[in-house]
Amino acid sequence: MNKKQKIALWFGVGLFVVMGIVPPWCLEETPLGYAFLAAPPTWLRQTPRGRIKTRAGMRVDTERLAIQWVLVGVLTGAAIFSLRNGAKTDTWRQRGPTSRSEQESRGEDQ
Repeated sequence: MNKKQKIALWFGVGLFVVMGIVPPWCLEETPLGYAFLAAPPTWLRQTPRGRIKTRAGMRVDTERLAIQWVLVGVLTGAAIFSLRNGAKTDTWRQRGPTSRSEQESRGEDQ
């Protein structure tokens, strides 16, 4: 693994961790945005005594978080793959034909 690939890998790992620390939240099926894991967002609930702030019913939106993690994994993998050294290119065109049959197939005569 070369230096650029390591940078891409650690960037992906860092992004993965940040997404886990600041996940998406939802209330039942309503998305509420992102908040720190230890301090979920609050919402105002109407009670007989008035409106109160509560976290009841809050949960991490695991479906959205899973989709985000999969996308980060795929994009990180693609970055690592595209940044590899010695990427295979069309070596036949670079070095030219090596045998008589390859020369004949290209229409070259000596």
